[in-house]
Amino acid sequence: MLKNWILSLLILLPLAVMAQTRVATVDMKAVFDAMPEKVEAESQLKLLSDRYEEEFNSLRQDFKRKYSDYQSVANDPTVPQTIKERRIQEIQENDRKISEFEREARKDIDAQQESLLAPIKAKLNEAVKAVADAEGVAYVLDSSVGVVYQGAGAINLTDKVRRFLGIE
Repeated sequence: MLKNWILSLLILLPLAVMAQTRVATVDMKAVFDAMPEKVEAESQLKLLSDRYEEEFNSLRQDFKRKYSDYQSVANDPTVPQTIKERRIQEIQENDRKISEFEREARKDIDAQQESLLAPIKAKLNEAVKAVADAEGVAYVLDSSVGVVYQGAGAINLTDKVRRFLGIE
């Protein structure tokens, strides 16, 4: 008899604990996109990207000019071969500079994006934690990446997190 009672208790105890666990959802992407800090960060990233784009266009114009210069002498038999080879080397060097510039620009833009957006993401995560704690929620799922099922009794904290952050 005692053995059956202990066995029943062991079976029902996890169910009782699970019944107490509250799960909620938050549309993290929607809240993140609405944060004014994100808009400002994107503006700064756009300016940086535009500056790199200007420099890239300048390098491409230089490349086109050198290629055009080479084409004008490529089939001219009066131009010495060493000049033709030097122009080819200049084109190749310019192409290498463009590739290196693209790689470094992408690396810098990615680093700037990470440094600008990381504190904003941290602020959002802290807001979700604060609201979840205040609501007595144990787990919060990000509904922007998909939730398999969300029943009628599900708790959606998106609006409360937005209010916590001062976003209307």
